[in-house]
Amino acid sequence: EARICQDCDREKVSYGWCKFCESEHMRLAFTRWQSGNKFIDSLIQRTQINATQVCDYLEYINFDNIEIIEYVDRGGFSSVYKGFWIDGPRWVWDENEDFWRRSGPTKVALKRLDNSQNFSMSFLKQLEVYHNCLQNGSMADCFGITRDETGCFMFVMRYYDNGNLYEYIDNNKGVISWRDMADILWGIAGGLEKVHSEATGHRPYFNRAHDMQLAYEICYKNLRPEISEELKSEMPEEYRKLMNQCWDPLPENRPTATQLNKQLCDWITAICDDPNPSQISNSFSIAEEKRWESIGREIENKQSSTYTIHKDAIYFSRVIDCRIIRE
Repeated sequence: EARICQDCDREKVSYGWCKFCESEHMRLAFTRWQSGNKFIDSLIQRTQINATQVCDYLEYINFDNIEIIEYVDRGGFSSVYKGFWIDGPRWVWDENEDFWRRSGPTKVALKRLDNSQNFSMSFLKQLEVYHNCLQNGSMADCFGITRDETGCFMFVMRYYDNGNLYEYIDNNKGVISWRDMADILWGIAGGLEKVHSEATGHRPYFNRAHDMQLAYEICYKNLRPEISEELKSEMPEEYRKLMNQCWDPLPENRPTATQLNKQLCDWITAICDDPNPSQISNSFSIAEEKRWESIGREIENKQSSTYTIHKDAIYFSRVIDCRIIRE
């Protein structure tokens, strides 16, 4: 039977994955690789021993198995490159040979953690949480860790042609279906739940500087992104209610990451999986019709959906001293 491992007669925990045999296989391979740092090695080993499916763990990937193509962008604490992982991940289950074949050359995004040659145990804990977040949801997949010639560690991640969420929205000129939007939010919510346990088409506040004044207004004056009445009329009622709950000035009134994840999962199930119409699926369908009617009018009137981002609007992570913005 496909669910039973041919080697140990134990039940597989997922397709093609016997946790006992795979853990033992990777444990025996521990002596064949090393990152140069025992703490990183320990992190990778823990993910491999506890893996429950293919790509649910980190690999250490030798840097000579990586081909960097180009520099992409820089965040607050990292640099991002595009390249290829020459061998690729274990990806295709060979039922005849009963083992996982590697995919071959795979396009990857390489997130270089700047100044990571020397780090503390707290940094390692952040690294582990970061991996857990990446493994949850559909927004990103982390294959493993490599180390460049300078000694800096790099996450080797699945490459998405549309880049990050902002680029995805920009490339689609703000036109994302409500189904896609709910699916994206579900993926993000899953990541948020992991962190706590261990869209309008325009970027928010695109027309003003992202400075202490903006932080002050968000924290103490309940400033929220502007939503036009027309756009509100095109939103599913459930979506609008949840958005307003998330924006509530009192944190205790906002949904928790777990509640948010469940709510979005229920939406996706009702919209995509349940063959019987429901209040939720009908609400999303009606909102979709209104939205496309609005888009059609914009096209008919040749209205442009482009917008200019303020020169001091910053969309990457950075440290803000919260003491400065307190009243």
